[in-house]
Amino acid sequence: EKRRVGNSGQKEALTLIGDVHQCDVIIVDDIVDTAGSIVNAVEVVKDRGARKVSVVFTHAVLSDPATERLRNANLEEIITTDTIAIPLEKRLPNMTVLTVANLLGEVIRRSHDGRSVGELFNE
Repeated sequence: EKRRVGNSGQKEALTLIGDVHQCDVIIVDDIVDTAGSIVNAVEVVKDRGARKVSVVFTHAVLSDPATERLRNANLEEIITTDTIAIPLEKRLPNMTVLTVANLLGEVIRRSHDGRSVGELFNE
């Protein structure tokens, strides 16, 4: 868990809830910019005995030094989306990039046609 400290935008790591010893762990975040917070979370669970650690995040900003941090983080897998274009030089061998183009296109089409967007997620 992380939280913002004041208005500085800095984050402070909080308590890990639960026992991760000998567990496979998936860390989920919305945006990864420099990867400092997510790599810190990886280190915390690894220090507590996690076996394999994967990270999943929606928006891969990947400002420097994010790629290097992720490369050195001893991650099993990195899963993200193509909401932001990821240059080939920032793609890692253990990175899977999922496309959301069809989903976003359908959301736009339904909005334009006056149809329910919510129903899309129930199909």
